[in-house]
Amino acid sequence: WQDDLKASLARNEGFTDEQRHRYAEEVARRISDLRSAASPPRDGGGEGDKRPLVVSQAMFKQRFRNVIHAAHPDMHFVWVRAESGACVQRLGHGSNLVDVDLGSRMARDFEEPSADEERGVMVLENPAGTSDEQLLRQWRDILRGAGVVVSP
Repeated sequence: WQDDLKASLARNEGFTDEQRHRYAEEVARRISDLRSAASPPRDGGGEGDKRPLVVSQAMFKQRFRNVIHAAHPDMHFVWVRAESGACVQRLGHGSNLVDVDLGSRMARDFEEPSADEERGVMVLENPAGTSDEQLLRQWRDILRGAGVVVSP
């Protein structure tokens, strides 16, 4: 599955919905694997100790976020918001498979959280000029459950 996605990026193409669906299922599966490995059951059974787990992955469309949410209804999503100019500038400095042109085209596929999503989404504001200290403060608030929640 990874080769398929990498090949699309190498051809400067975005992903198809079928590719995105497979990837969302893979992300959900890997989250399950990580959770199982991180919190082995206690001697008496049960779920064990829950460790915080942060997964960084763009899920542009609601239906694919829903795939992950269905498998992990206790997970919170974080929407990192930045104006398009800041995103384009950051892509221009990166050395990944998504360049400015492809990133701009892929960004048009993004679906903001809607009223149909089952719960609010935590927001991290990351416009141009945001300091590391400001980002860290927001992340700490989110992890403490005190972050800004968007209820579409």
